[in-house]
Amino acid sequence: MAIIEAIPGIEVTIQVNGQKAVEYDDPHASEQESFADCPISCKYIESIDDATFRASITASQAYSWRHHAFAATLYADGQRVGSHVMEKSYDEHRTSLGGFAHFDSAKQQWYRRYCKFAAISTVDSSVQDRVQKDQKLVASLGILEVRLRYVRVLGRYSRSPGSSEDDPLGARHEVSEKSLKGKAISHGTAFSSGKKTHVPLNVNTENIPGERSYFGVYRFYYRSKEALKQELIIPRSPSPAHGISGLSQAEIERLARERLDQIKACHE
Repeated sequence: MAIIEAIPGIEVTIQVNGQKAVEYDDPHASEQESFADCPISCKYIESIDDATFRASITASQAYSWRHHAFAATLYADGQRVGSHVMEKSYDEHRTSLGGFAHFDSAKQQWYRRYCKFAAISTVDSSVQDRVQKDQKLVASLGILEVRLRYVRVLGRYSRSPGSSEDDPLGARHEVSEKSLKGKAISHGTAFSSGKKTHVPLNVNTENIPGERSYFGVYRFYYRSKEALKQELIIPRSPSPAHGISGLSQAEIERLARERLDQIKACHE
């Protein structure tokens, strides 16, 4: 589970296909700049084609409530997916985020669509406008964030069909090969087909004056198993016996230089 020492009692995990994802430490965590001057936790997890996922947030008895409530918001690939308000007065201080509600006007029915991992495909394009546009997209792909902020609850109301949300991410899973620049990004976030749900209940809140935008951010980089190996997050598969014994010293040095360039490109 992802924790931040400065915020004891808050735990955030990613559930993939209903199972808690194995978390791997970010080897570059010490290089991460603070997010809006608040503490941040950075982990890696494995993503699987078409697997559904959600973020689980828990406030245990060890959490010291600075204010009566806080909002937990899930961002996927830089886009807001959903939010939930947790209040001190609740008996259960646990929630999960992993989808959005959509109203089908033709069927007059609310549906909930759930987050899932979608494999990234590449196209061979050198068109400058396409490459630049895709580079901006790639900068936020493969990242989940749960952001926490203190709020004051003003009231609750049932959402109207007119406030129905559209897919917050849209089609973002085909990029030009040049835009990746050697980055080991394997998946983006998409959404499953909808399941019937009840009318969503919204909580009206306001920020608390004097408090910073967020008091904690939990970031998860999601990658395929092969991409995790490429970024040296998990060990590579053992090479066949004597795999490099037949290579010259020059060939070994060339391979080492190429691998170093790939690692640098992944973290530019």
